[in-house]
Amino acid sequence: KAFRRVHRMERPPTPIKPAVSFTRKMSKLLTKLKIGHLVNVESGPFIFDIVERGRKLVYECNHFDRYYVGTTEKIATMTLQERVVKAMGYRVVQVPHWHWKKIHHRRQRTEYLRMSRYYAMKDRRELSPRDEVPTDVAMNEFDYMGEYFFR
Repeated sequence: KAFRRVHRMERPPTPIKPAVSFTRKMSKLLTKLKIGHLVNVESGPFIFDIVERGRKLVYECNHFDRYYVGTTEKIATMTLQERVVKAMGYRVVQVPHWHWKKIHHRRQRTEYLRMSRYYAMKDRRELSPRDEVPTDVAMNEFDYMGEYFFR
């Protein structure tokens, strides 16, 4: 009986942290581009930095704390989150902090964000199954001859 009571309990809502300045700046630029969006959206176990309204598009403002120290490799939790979010059907726009800091002019940042959004929406690589066995493009044994001919 006690187990049933505990099982039905809902977890208390976690307070959402205020947006970081990086996220606020990106939000301002999206507003300037007239793109409807929400900041710090909770979806399942994840809290997304920015989610575009009307589309399954997530903007990840990758701060320095989402990478291993001194590298450009994402920490394991963020990599897993990205894979799960893509499996949920969302497109992900990656904006690393070192790219953002290099761009000082507002117009260049706007163009960078606009093009990152465009490439994330038009990317077709995620639509093919990852576990599919790659097919060989060679039709017969003569197609392999060029590999040895040009060595």
